[in-house]
Amino acid sequence: MKHKKKSAIEWLCAVPARSLQDLEQSNLASVRLRTSVGIRAALSLGFTSTLSDGREARPAHAVVVSKLDFVTDPTRPKRWMQKLRQLKAVGSRVIVDYTDHHMATESPAASFYREAIALCDTVIASSNRLCEHIAVHTGRKAVMIDDPIEVALQAPAARNNQTRTALWFGHATNLPYLFDYLVNHYESQVERRLILMTNLHPLPDQYISLLEVPRLRKLEISIIPWSTKDLLTAASLSDFCVIPAGISDPRKSGASSNRLLTALAVGLPTAADLLDSYIPFSDYFSDLASVDINTLFDNPEQFFPSVQAAQHHISKHHTTKVAQLRWAELLRK
Repeated sequence: MKHKKKSAIEWLCAVPARSLQDLEQSNLASVRLRTSVGIRAALSLGFTSTLSDGREARPAHAVVVSKLDFVTDPTRPKRWMQKLRQLKAVGSRVIVDYTDHHMATESPAASFYREAIALCDTVIASSNRLCEHIAVHTGRKAVMIDDPIEVALQAPAARNNQTRTALWFGHATNLPYLFDYLVNHYESQVERRLILMTNLHPLPDQYISLLEVPRLRKLEISIIPWSTKDLLTAASLSDFCVIPAGISDPRKSGASSNRLLTALAVGLPTAADLLDSYIPFSDYFSDLASVDINTLFDNPEQFFPSVQAAQHHISKHHTTKVAQLRWAELLRK
């Protein structure tokens, strides 16, 4: 009996990594929650995986396009596109993972995704709204695989903080939405604290100067570097989480529900913008546009039943195990 050769998958990834563990510790959510989960799923099927930045010359049965970063390397879109055409020409399957609505803008990323999606065999999206955007812009039907929760569930608990504390966490690309909220909408006459956790650390001076406005005089802002491990520590010091999410930015209209579900998973009552992907979970959090933020500061305990209900849902539908099974189902085909 002839031995069947293992299927090989090439993963186009903008982040240099020597191992799967490197990917799982990346500060980019798309790498941790999508590329690494997909590779784990491939391993479970007995497939071999190679990570590349479009420079590999090895043959592959399939190629998966992870999140494109054209800022750190402006030559990347052209190189990746060339690679996809080469692999497609020799019969490789092309899978594109679309996680931000770049096609709403004019940019190197927008041009790349238009071309790549036109060429590919399968397109994946991280939210239902992104699936709709892809259909409108390209006429293609996408498979939805959302981002899993990567933290262990933490039961909500009263903190008894002398200075009531809110937590914001996110990639630096989300900072403008937080700053807009703080500078234009935040209201409190009481001494408060905000833990701001991001991969951009320390914050550049021009960012800090944006926060030097009268309405924020009584808000002490502690800026700390992001890490999965330290997120649990920051959450244990916080009374609730706040997520201004760029609801008016077309690029964010297809954002996944991951940041909201992570905040609820770590046991924090949450006030967030009503992104499309957040709406199915509206029973579990407060709409940032209409809630009095002081209610969350002063009485977060009243929201604990909502957090507990959210965690029950998360444990059934949004774990890494569930996401891995979805990736495996897609890659098996």
